[in-house]
Amino acid sequence: MLWWWKLQLDSPDGATRQQAIDELAGSLEHRSYDRQRNAANLLATIGHPLAVRWSLKYVGHKECAELCARLLEGMVDQFTHVVETESLREIAALSDPLQKITAPQLSPGEKRIPSTWETLRAIDCSNLRQKAEAELKRRDEAEAQWQKADEELKQTRQASLVLIKGRKSA
Repeated sequence: MLWWWKLQLDSPDGATRQQAIDELAGSLEHRSYDRQRNAANLLATIGHPLAVRWSLKYVGHKECAELCARLLEGMVDQFTHVVETESLREIAALSDPLQKITAPQLSPGEKRIPSTWETLRAIDCSNLRQKAEAELKRRDEAEAQWQKADEELKQTRQASLVLIKGRKSA
């Protein structure tokens, strides 16, 4: 059924598109991991913030760490304007997660590896952290500029009011 919602995401009708987004958002809470993953992928293709929240929630799981890291990287690359500041802070503080990979049958010493052992590898998220930190810095600088412009506007308005009051009293 996800293929149907994928088609609806491209619909020019806003109500149909919103219905597809709502359905995919509901799929993020589904008990099937495959359905959650597919829904998160589809939401990420349109830059929806729920894909970021889902990825941050599951990036620590060994089975899907790499997928979540790649989804976050794609969102930070292509849709930085929809990533919330709090999510960017979490991404900037993200440590490299571990991804479970298939274990080799034999060790380098030709001994059989027990089936209970897990083989893990670290997913390098340094590029993702740098991008998140750069976006946070850009947002902080923009906020400072906006505040400075607002302050200048308030000062010019106050100066105008003083001039107007001075004319009325004269």
